[in-house]
Amino acid sequence: MPRAGACAAGLRQLGSLISSELDRSVRRQGFSSAAFGVLQVLHESGGSAAPHQISDRLAVSRATVTGLLDGLERRRLVRRVRHPEDRRMLRVEMTDRARILLAEMLPEHNRAVGRIFAGLGALEQQQLVSLLNRLQAHLRPVRPGLMAPRRE
Repeated sequence: MPRAGACAAGLRQLGSLISSELDRSVRRQGFSSAAFGVLQVLHESGGSAAPHQISDRLAVSRATVTGLLDGLERRRLVRRVRHPEDRRMLRVEMTDRARILLAEMLPEHNRAVGRIFAGLGALEQQQLVSLLNRLQAHLRPVRPGLMAPRRE
């Protein structure tokens, strides 16, 4: 167990350091890293996604996503629209304003991510991604509140 405890402590500390570094990168533009994360998820999803997909991808509660969407909507960066096939569901769409802003922010964000992982070579980064994916797959079915990503 001591090794598992060291792993957990190391990941918590690393997560905190990464969050701090990325927060600095996006705060200059007036964003929290969580709000920026929503825009990234939407961008990676082709510009729109269901709120539960955003929640799953960011590993945060749906209530947290609702609050983030409220703030982004007030800034006219996203809009909620009825799902085209199921009127009971909503989709979240990026606005053109968000696309322009994200295009301006991504280069700096990507540089910050590059600086964070510059201490690892390409193969080590690939191994890290593989190990993290295995841990996530192991934890998702047993941990309440962390649901496996939905398929639509």
